[in-house]
Amino acid sequence: MFTISLSEEIHRPLEEVFLFAGDYANDPVWRTGVTGMTYEGGTSAAVGIRTRETMRSLGSTAVTIAE
Repeated sequence: MFTISLSEEIHRPLEEVFLFAGDYANDPVWRTGVTGMTYEGGTSAAVGIRTRETMRSLGSTAVTIAE
């Protein structure tokens, strides 16, 4: 068994980082392969909100609907 670890220092206040990473619409900015992320039926993360994620990986495109 092996372990891979990575760390990154972000020079921003914790609250600002959490707000950015907690907004699924920002996923294409920081998640490799995500080419689109939209909310269906809302404009922000909340219980019951559905998201539509488009991801490109290994030459294929996949769409995932999540709630």
